[in-house]
Amino acid sequence: MHRLPHVRAFAFAVVLLSATVASAQDPGAPVARRPDEPAESPAEARVRVALHDASCARVPYDRVRLRSLLRVELTVLGAELEPAAPAAATVTAGAEPPLATVVVELPDCEDGGDRIALQVLDTLTHKRALRELDLTDVAVDSRERALAIAVVELLRASWAELLLERDRPADYELSEALRQRLVERLRPKTDAVEPPPTRDRAVAFEAAAQARRQHARSHQLAAVLNTRVFPSRGGALLGPALSLSRWLFEGARLDLGAELGVGSADDPLGEVSMGLLAGRVGMSAAVGSSLQLRLGPQLIAGLGWGSGTPRDPTVAGQSQKALVAALCLRSELTVRLSPSLWLLTSLELGHTLLGLELQADGRRAAGLDAVMLGLQAGMALSL
Repeated sequence: MHRLPHVRAFAFAVVLLSATVASAQDPGAPVARRPDEPAESPAEARVRVALHDASCARVPYDRVRLRSLLRVELTVLGAELEPAAPAAATVTAGAEPPLATVVVELPDCEDGGDRIALQVLDTLTHKRALRELDLTDVAVDSRERALAIAVVELLRASWAELLLERDRPADYELSEALRQRLVERLRPKTDAVEPPPTRDRAVAFEAAAQARRQHARSHQLAAVLNTRVFPSRGGALLGPALSLSRWLFEGARLDLGAELGVGSADDPLGEVSMGLLAGRVGMSAAVGSSLQLRLGPQLIAGLGWGSGTPRDPTVAGQSQKALVAALCLRSELTVRLSPSLWLLTSLELGHTLLGLELQADGRRAAGLDAVMLGLQAGMALSL
């Protein structure tokens, strides 16, 4: 009988410890109050939002991460997310409902699609806001943030009428302090030079910038059919060319390439065969994304050769080799066919610095020098 006070003290300590552990496991849960403790003051009143997640077994996003990011995004409105309720939880009699309830649904639940239907049930303004999102083109690691931002934008639109001078709904008690807090969060800033873009546009801009940065870091391997013409010297070459390019920084590319071209020209004494094996290096400025235009200088250098095949057996044929170098301006147009495949065509105009002149019987027969034109067409692959 003398141990009874100790037993009661021990039981009270166990209950108190359990309540402390429960509060630590769920920081978002409201703190329990004793019956004799006063209720929340208007200054302490909170803007609470509940989230009812989709009941599908498989969803195209991470449920835990969605709640975490939504809790962060709601701070923009001065709101907080209610903790997730257990499946068997029941509503306490007299409990104050949240100001808004967000319902996430999947129209293609059984098929496991990527379409999301967001529904906001606004207890404050008695509105129901709906929005459908297609997450197919959204990166997997960005889907939760996109959903959280969409929810905040729906709430912002629904609560916008609080900025108007009108009586608040009679069937829902909203303290003036809480209303003023919401109004301060919703009212646009008047000291800004220009209004900031909406969060949806900001996400779109960031996604576009990320795509440009990702594309800027990629290499591009191209295979083309290359044609070179020396109109004033009667020389023309045709053959394959390979090139590798990458971005040095946004707006400027470094181009490296190699080419092989062969051709021939007729002469009264016979036929003149020519060839060029060369490499090229250059830089180009680029504008555009899916349709991209590039323009810049190119330096081409390599080994040129030529030989004569006489028609008369009594005439001797000769061959000649020389270093050929040219500086040209190159313009290139690329069109994206798929995320990694491009169609490209380019045009070059330049002049040789070092050339090859082929003669027959003391006169000029053909050559790889003077004005040079180039035309390329082919495909490119982003690596």
